[in-house]
Amino acid sequence: MTAAEKLIFELVASQKLTPNDAALLLEHQQKHEELVKEKEIAIIGMAGRFPGGEDLGQFWECLQHQKNGITDFPDSRVRDCIGEGLLDEIEVNQLFFKGGYLERIDQFDPSFFQIAPAEAKFMDPLQRLMLEASYQAIEDAGYDYKELSGTNTGVYIGTDHTWGQWYRDNAAEQDPLLLSGTWSAILSSRISYGLNLKGPSLVIDTSCSSGLVAVHEACRSIQSGVCNLAIAGGIHINYSPVKNPMLDLVESQDSLIRTFDKQANGTVWGEGVGAVILKPLQQAIRDRDPIYGIIKGSAVNNDGTSDGITAPNARAQEEVICQAWQEAGIDPQTISYVEAHGTGTQLGDSIEIDGLTKAFSRYTQKKQFCAIGTVKTNIGHTVGASGLASLLKVMLAFHHQKMPASLNFLAVNPFIDFFASPVYVNDRLQDWTTTDTPRVAGISSFGFSGTNCHMIVQEAPDLQKLTDEREQAPLYVLPLSAKDDQVLLRLVEDYTGYISRHAGIGLQDLCYTASTGRGHYNHRLVILFTGYADLLQKLEHLQKHGLASGEGVFCRSHEMAAHGGGAPDQLDKVRLTEREKQSLTLQAARLLQTLDSPQEGPALYRSIGELYVSGATVDWKRMYQGLPCQRLNLPVYPFRRIRCWAEKRGQGHPQHMHLHQASGHPLLRGNVCETSGQVVYTATFSAAADWVLHEHQIGREYVLPGTAYIELLLEIGRQQGGRSVIKQLAFLQPFSVQEDGDTHALQIVVSNGKGDSGFTIESKDQTDGTWRRHAEGKLCPPSRERKTYDLPALLEAFHTHPKITGVETSGGYITTGARWNNIKELRVGEEECLVHVGLSDAYREEAAEYHYHPAMLDNAVNIAIRSIDDQLYLPFYYQEIRVYGRIPADIYSVVRRKDSGQGHQTATFDIDILNPAGEVLAEIEGYTIKQVQAWKSAGMYYAKDWMVQDGTAFPDVDREISRETVAVFTGEGEIADRLLEQIRSQYGQVIEISGGEWHSREDYQPWLERLQAGKVGTVIHLAGLSEREIETKADLDEAGERGFYSLYSLLDGLFVQRSSGDLKLILVCDEANQVTGEEAGLHPHHGCLLGLGKVAREEFPQVHIRLVDVDRLTPPDRIVNEFSLREAPYQVAYRNGQRYVERLKEAPLEPDEGHPGLQEGGVYVITGGTGGLGLEIGKQMSRMSRVKLHLIGRRELPAREHWAEIVAAGAGEQRVRQIAAIQEMERNGAEVQLHAADVAEEGPMRSVLERIRAGSGGIHGVVHAAGVAGEGLLVRKSAGQIREVLSAKITGTWVLDQLTREDNLDFFMMFSSMNTVTGGIGQSDYVAANSYLDLYADWMRTQGRKGITVNWPLWQEVGMAKTYEVDNRHSVFESLTPRQGAAIFAELLQSGRSRVIVGQLKRRLARDTIGQSLMNDYVLSESLNKQLRRSLHKTQKLDGTPDRAELVIKDANQLQMTRSHKEIAQILAKVLDVQELSIFANFEDLGWNSLLAVRLHKELDAVFPGLFAISDVFSFPTVHDMADYLERKRTVPQKREMTIEQVMGDLENGIITAEEAEVLIGEISGAV
Repeated sequence: MTAAEKLIFELVASQKLTPNDAALLLEHQQKHEELVKEKEIAIIGMAGRFPGGEDLGQFWECLQHQKNGITDFPDSRVRDCIGEGLLDEIEVNQLFFKGGYLERIDQFDPSFFQIAPAEAKFMDPLQRLMLEASYQAIEDAGYDYKELSGTNTGVYIGTDHTWGQWYRDNAAEQDPLLLSGTWSAILSSRISYGLNLKGPSLVIDTSCSSGLVAVHEACRSIQSGVCNLAIAGGIHINYSPVKNPMLDLVESQDSLIRTFDKQANGTVWGEGVGAVILKPLQQAIRDRDPIYGIIKGSAVNNDGTSDGITAPNARAQEEVICQAWQEAGIDPQTISYVEAHGTGTQLGDSIEIDGLTKAFSRYTQKKQFCAIGTVKTNIGHTVGASGLASLLKVMLAFHHQKMPASLNFLAVNPFIDFFASPVYVNDRLQDWTTTDTPRVAGISSFGFSGTNCHMIVQEAPDLQKLTDEREQAPLYVLPLSAKDDQVLLRLVEDYTGYISRHAGIGLQDLCYTASTGRGHYNHRLVILFTGYADLLQKLEHLQKHGLASGEGVFCRSHEMAAHGGGAPDQLDKVRLTEREKQSLTLQAARLLQTLDSPQEGPALYRSIGELYVSGATVDWKRMYQGLPCQRLNLPVYPFRRIRCWAEKRGQGHPQHMHLHQASGHPLLRGNVCETSGQVVYTATFSAAADWVLHEHQIGREYVLPGTAYIELLLEIGRQQGGRSVIKQLAFLQPFSVQEDGDTHALQIVVSNGKGDSGFTIESKDQTDGTWRRHAEGKLCPPSRERKTYDLPALLEAFHTHPKITGVETSGGYITTGARWNNIKELRVGEEECLVHVGLSDAYREEAAEYHYHPAMLDNAVNIAIRSIDDQLYLPFYYQEIRVYGRIPADIYSVVRRKDSGQGHQTATFDIDILNPAGEVLAEIEGYTIKQVQAWKSAGMYYAKDWMVQDGTAFPDVDREISRETVAVFTGEGEIADRLLEQIRSQYGQVIEISGGEWHSREDYQPWLERLQAGKVGTVIHLAGLSEREIETKADLDEAGERGFYSLYSLLDGLFVQRSSGDLKLILVCDEANQVTGEEAGLHPHHGCLLGLGKVAREEFPQVHIRLVDVDRLTPPDRIVNEFSLREAPYQVAYRNGQRYVERLKEAPLEPDEGHPGLQEGGVYVITGGTGGLGLEIGKQMSRMSRVKLHLIGRRELPAREHWAEIVAAGAGEQRVRQIAAIQEMERNGAEVQLHAADVAEEGPMRSVLERIRAGSGGIHGVVHAAGVAGEGLLVRKSAGQIREVLSAKITGTWVLDQLTREDNLDFFMMFSSMNTVTGGIGQSDYVAANSYLDLYADWMRTQGRKGITVNWPLWQEVGMAKTYEVDNRHSVFESLTPRQGAAIFAELLQSGRSRVIVGQLKRRLARDTIGQSLMNDYVLSESLNKQLRRSLHKTQKLDGTPDRAELVIKDANQLQMTRSHKEIAQILAKVLDVQELSIFANFEDLGWNSLLAVRLHKELDAVFPGLFAISDVFSFPTVHDMADYLERKRTVPQKREMTIEQVMGDLENGIITAEEAEVLIGEISGAV
């Protein structure tokens, strides 16, 4: 019964519909259903290949086991892209992006399709793969392709041509067959041609939606009678997936598609091919075809004119979905699953959910009743094949009655409100249950081209199994055949697996399909069997023992020949003439004519089986004539593929460039690119792989020594014909990497020429993409004869120096490895020295691999550094280096000092390198070294303290405030009462608002209206004051409600309620900060209020927010007078009557003997332990000592026994990183245990800590690194999002401290943020949470516990920087590498301070970057103030902003441009820094974010004071909307001069809106 019929019956039963009317409705409904049924299309066959699944069976296994098919580019395909010669030299994973790849696309079975291998190799793999998939889909439908020959069968193939004609363009041999083999329009015609199909043959390209649009068009052709049957497919291949910067904006940075997830950052490309066989449903039922599912209806549309030709359009998506529903004639409430387009971009995903939600809202208000997911999270975005991948996934889900999980969904995209949506993300495999209605699903595919498609599918009809009613046959005949015995044996294996999985299969249907629905080839097998067990036993025997005849089994092959007569001993193979074959066929036909019933068949079956394997053509349909057999989806033909690949042109690289492999040199092992003017050598280095970096560390970085440049140049000179002289070699800046795993490429560019060749050595900065020049000079031919020395005499001329080490090997600023431990003897004279350098036994053989071994040469020349003083000197310049031969494993170096610069800033030497025989191997003239300042501290540290500073009151302050109306949110306790009394006495009118009267924005609205009506200019927030101490978690929550959440609700209400002018908001707390150290008791919970106010003043420019921290000893009048000050920093404190302000200063970190660091065997807990920062800290602790680490995270990691499999499969970059980091800790000697718990939940945390103590002993230290990032303006956040951010930091800290206070910890370290110092738009909740930590450490110290809070700048590549792709350009401080951060952590462990601010000021700063906080909120130390001003001056000097070009306003001709349009456009263009702007473009589509929103509001307020609230930036999101609003504001007369009648008249004439009229009438009424 349909939903409509059910409703009709219910209306009749309730007497709301007459029987006559009901009959008419039922008749109309039945006619409508018949029309719909006539249009329904059945999917009767399917085939496909996708990443991780070579067929649909494997594809389903990947789906149900939640496997990630994203991998590195397959090794088997690399050689076809870059050529054999470069395989060992190119870092494949750097060149090619990760994706969902097919294996062996070079393989094809040309003989099966009767295509010559010579032609097959010139066929584009797109044609070959699509042909194979189409054929397999036909067989899967139970048809022999010959049955379709000559029929009106259509072919519709979707693909995306944007990816180019790579195969054709890179083929070396331009054979004419290449034209047809790669012509894009022939993709579908290749199938029509190969299978002799006469219906339409179309290639469809709508970009990403091509595949599903192809299915849609095929259905339309069937419905309109253009064709009777159709093959529809989609395909996509990435032949050479080289990383393309143009796609950076849409590609995922971590190679994961996180559809609908908070961390979604783009898509990953995939490959695939899929095909389906389509047929009218009623015809398929009549023909007893297998049916996977039904296409009920589909629709296609285009975005039309929208925000951009490639931008998704929610409205268009909504429309296409509704059109599809109408076409399908379904009730949308019956849809239980939607396969989403879901590319994994935050914008695209949110728009898709928006369109879907709006579509559903037309029919139902039900929420979260429909699952949603996407196959792209498994296999990547397969572009033209993506629609087929989605369709095949849903068909398989119908078949298995399971919903596969959508992967990588952990936290919801903040731009999607699933709770208000009809859909929920299906993030786990679940049974697809249903009631009395069939399963129905929707499939979306939206093209980059703007062409959208949506399709409604329904599971196959539950037809009565006819096999249940048939008599069981006494004997069955199963014929199998192939084109060779190997393929036939594979077919036997496939059938064995199939039969073992389908015990209840209809055996008659099996034999019918295998005989009538397959081609019959020369290698044949017949199995006669009596039942299921008999068949399985015979198949298993054949699989185990090979193909051979036996009891009930006939096996033979034949070949056609002009003359027959196989040798007598060749019983299993015969040669047939055409006449002999016809004779066998005639015998089989006569036998079939005598077959009246299955009971008469056993003897005949044996005879027919023998004739068949001998070569007879058997009319198998005659055998089953009159029997109601069903076609089945049986195993398809297993192709025997061979390599078919056109040889490459130019190794797959652009032809204008000759690219070859560099020689096998240990350093110069990269590509060589030669043009007419220069040669470019590329050498790739990493500290992990190259000792020349790993053993040479300066400070915290691995630095390539200058002698490595010399070695590279000498090898290049050798390759260029023996250039062995280097002149004017200048070192400009070091080439370095900061992490063991970092890989960085160095380019040596040498000019071509006969004489001297100039060179530069450069690399590309991995952070900003700029090129950095490291060295330059000339490479020249030899010009002199070498000299000789009398080495014994030379040795006698010098006396032995007792200290023979040239540079410190560890512990100093320069750290070197074992190869540098090569100085054997040092002899010195007055102005020169002689050093004997020799490699140790472990490395002596290396000398032969180099011209000049870099570690030997480094000590040979830099022994001079030790002869000057204790300062640090580094190489600066070589005037000339003349090389005469390679150096052996032992050399002598004669170093003569020439001169020194003023103040020993530089020193210059001449050096000769000798072999033990005294022969000069190299002469070095004018080697200059330069003194550098070594910065040995791991980090720069700052601290905040407090200093006395009086405030300056403005004249007539008392008279001003005596006339002012002030609103007070009252608090509790003595301080609150005294302040309130003082406020009453000093201010003219006081509106008092009790804390019990407000809990939400709605509660605030009446008060806000009163404030506005009463012209309140100042609000004083005393609500956070209370005499209650925080003893329980409930106390902490209650304090948060009084402080943070009351202010949040107030600000939230101000956002909605327009203010006619500026508002001053004073926040008051008591003893939050440790100012004097004499406070009666500290209250760190005020940190939340402090932090929220600090950021809110940036997000609400019209609200001037300040915080005053008070004590009991300060007279109330002093505090209340502070409220009226016009110029004051954000935070001031009063202690014992004195006024204090904050000071920010440098504070070098001094070790404290009372904080010794880590204990050997100590037990340490890290919360957020499996996050990026937690893992880096764990690794550092494991390097420092053998410790027991307990990492606590919110989610469990997989069991350890699965780690190897996860790493091998590359199943998620984050997971692999976590495993690798933990394994590194363990290799360093640490014991590591993992725990899953929410740090804010006291019960679970108590259990975890008890288990830790029981298993490892008492806890020695805690690192609290857990945290959730805050994102977006305060007014755009829900209370739930905010609570999540606060919970980990605030509640988590309190819980953790309470549960470990008996452990007598060596340290309790809390990770806070630099944003609490500098502020940060969009980070209100995050700053509030971390401000609590800033104050909590001081409170802990007062309790005798060793708390320490660290204000970290951004860490690169880990933690929130990686997860949220945080942009550090607007920060005052440089970001840290993980290695820098870890080294700083090690120093902090020995600090006795309760709070440390870590950071290095940037060398250049914009004033906008510094913001309000640094310049206005603190008294800066003299040196810090100079640094900031110097940085600002540099920026102004370097950035000299040119005059802006005239703004081009697009779409200006579409309406009458007003002055407001032009003004708003100019302001927006300035904020966005654009020269062209559309007045209809939505701000969010222009790269909108919270920071830009606030900047726009500031600019608007500067030009139009008081006309715009911050909310207007979101309410009027285009230039046109905002200009229209501005025009209305300008035309509204002075409000108090209007009457109610005038207001209503303006409303009637459209001058003002209803909302504006309501405000005006309220003001007029208030005035009266």
